[in-house]
Amino acid sequence: MDSQITLSFSQLFESAFVEQVFSNIDISIKTKSDYLYRIERFQQFISKSGVFDRNSLLEFKRHLSLDSSIAVTTKNKYLIVAKIFCQQLYRLGVLKVDITTGVKSFRQSSGFKTNGFTEAEISDIVSKLNQLEDIRLKTIVTLKLFSGLRDIEITRLTVEDINLTDGILQIHGKARDGLESLPIVPIVISVLKSYLETTGKRSGFVFTSESNRNKGHGRGLTTKTVWLLVRQFLDELGIHRVPHSCRSFFTTELVKKMDNLFDVVTYTRHRSISTLQAYVNQIQKKKTIPQYNKAFSDFALS
Repeated sequence: MDSQITLSFSQLFESAFVEQVFSNIDISIKTKSDYLYRIERFQQFISKSGVFDRNSLLEFKRHLSLDSSIAVTTKNKYLIVAKIFCQQLYRLGVLKVDITTGVKSFRQSSGFKTNGFTEAEISDIVSKLNQLEDIRLKTIVTLKLFSGLRDIEITRLTVEDINLTDGILQIHGKARDGLESLPIVPIVISVLKSYLETTGKRSGFVFTSESNRNKGHGRGLTTKTVWLLVRQFLDELGIHRVPHSCRSFFTTELVKKMDNLFDVVTYTRHRSISTLQAYVNQIQKKKTIPQYNKAFSDFALS
């Protein structure tokens, strides 16, 4: 692709240059940080293949499609960031052709993406949380289950965002410019209070990295680390579900127990009430399964 690119292969993914590329987009600092994290996968793919040409983005998509360890939504996040990066390279004149043309996102089911937990699984999870000595992990899982926090919201949470007296969290929501107030239930207040007292945190990120490289620097966890921590917690219980099931559980319980879906939207922070229709359908379907089975109970096959 030498005739189609104005920078050398090595220059293209230098950290300073990549940061400059994303700095030319009208995005928040948090979004830029997320882009810088996700572009690393595209960089690793290009470095390993040793080729960067007009088919590279399409090949990257095929590479992601073969990875069964991540969900379709996560694959799309990696692909979209790679597309944005390549589009910016084209806009800045670094690429002479737009290699994103014709590369579509992964198709996602419009229905219920992830199942919540069964009653038995929730019982096992709560029992494990009560025994858990790792207070950081206990707090993260509790926030996901009983406040419905997304991974990105957990990584952005600061001590200053927590008001235990009034029972309020200030959430840096997904793709939102401002903060959103979220009431927190007593079980979450109790766990957060214990966590802050145990860790002695008085300011900054609530959850900081404990890796050898970052320990003591106050750097917040990445969304990838949060996902892996919760996934490992569930796997150890023999519950082979994605961490987003915690938020699905939270939303499902609210849909079951609150009369007004507009109130549910307030607490789940979905953009539209129509998003909750999948939960309503799932709950209704479960209720009607006995009638569904009975409809054919008069028939028998030998």
